[in-house]
Amino acid sequence: MLNDTRRMGATARRELRLFLFMLISLLIVRENVALSEPVSQGIEEKSWNERSWEERVYKSKYEDRYTFKHGKPYTLDPWTWGYTKEFADRFRMPEKWIEPELKGALAVAWRMTTLGNTLCGLGGKEDSCKKPLNCQLDVYYDNKINIPWIRPEVVRDNRVPDLSSNMYLEIPPAKWPPEVQASPTGGGFQFGKFNQGVSLVVNFDREFQPGIGFISWMFNGVCPPENLGAERVITIFTDPEDAQKYSRGEIAKKDVRILHTIEFPEGFIKRARDVYEIQNQLNNEFLDKLIQESLKSRK
Repeated sequence: MLNDTRRMGATARRELRLFLFMLISLLIVRENVALSEPVSQGIEEKSWNERSWEERVYKSKYEDRYTFKHGKPYTLDPWTWGYTKEFADRFRMPEKWIEPELKGALAVAWRMTTLGNTLCGLGGKEDSCKKPLNCQLDVYYDNKINIPWIRPEVVRDNRVPDLSSNMYLEIPPAKWPPEVQASPTGGGFQFGKFNQGVSLVVNFDREFQPGIGFISWMFNGVCPPENLGAERVITIFTDPEDAQKYSRGEIAKKDVRILHTIEFPEGFIKRARDVYEIQNQLNNEFLDKLIQESLKSRK
């Protein structure tokens, strides 16, 4: 009886070992089959309808999101862009706007905006109104450079949705920034050498992305010039103490120390100017009409 029990135990152990061997063999075969199968479909291979919301918003190319490529409603990008190749690669922007001549910045973006006040009552008529049409310039820079912030402890301010060019870049979703303090100034915008334009900092984020800061200016001081002349169009950041001395008449403008300059490519300025001419045409027509009506009323 004891021998029979031992034989049955040995048989059971052999059957168990055989079962485990077959199970392990089956798992190895399945693993090899899985490795031999093609990888899952990449984002570029999927049709627009097959892509998830996250893939459409954060992982698709610029052309997928902001052109009529897929025959679907899309958001029109109103900005004129110019940037380095590294910036284009990082944020998946089109190669056609890469500007090798851009100096002192990683990217610049410009547009016309209707933000502002409507002026009415022109020419003595209540409903004669000039609608706002201002220029806006966004600059993305390497945050290792010396930007003269008056309030260096303030990281960001005026993060108004849809106000900046940020939304057209492919960046991961971020938490809404914490409560911020008063806005500092980011520097003066100048055409050529020591020719100050009229503009204000309306939006900034000194830690927009790792290694990248962002500043946005608005109003006439950032409208593209009609003629470049011998000098490039540049943004100049000056020493704040020297700038105050100049404003008090203590030193000449030529003696104000320059901390950093951004030189805009001629191609970028030309493309921005073409957009400016088209969008500013309605304002020009309105002013011409106002002048003609004024001349007629004097006869």
